[in-house]
Amino acid sequence: MNALQANSPAPKVKVNTRQDADSLGASWVHIEVQDSGTGFTSETSRKAPEPFFTTRNVGLGLGLTVTRKIIETHHGRLEIGRNGEGECGVVTISLPLSEPKETPAV
Repeated sequence: MNALQANSPAPKVKVNTRQDADSLGASWVHIEVQDSGTGFTSETSRKAPEPFFTTRNVGLGLGLTVTRKIIETHHGRLEIGRNGEGECGVVTISLPLSEPKETPAV
C-alpha cells in the first residue's frame, strides 16, 4: 500500500521472492517490493523506519515502523535499499524458514 500511495498517479509495484541459506545453514525467504517511484535517498532509507517519519503529505509515518516491528518479532529483517538518482525504490523483507543446522559434537 505504501508503494502505491507514495508514487505517481499510475504506480507500478513489482514483487519478487527468492529463497536461500545463510552461512550457518538456516533457510531464508526474501520478499522484494519494488515500485516505479524515485526511490530512497541515503537519508530517507535510514530514517524511513523511524516512528512518524514521512516524506508524504498524507499518513502518520507509522507504516514501516509497524512493519519492521512485526518482521523483527519473527526474527526477520527489513532492508530499505539505497539507490542512485532516478532508480526505483526497493524494500526487502527477509524471514527465516528454519533454524541453523546444528553441527554434530566431535
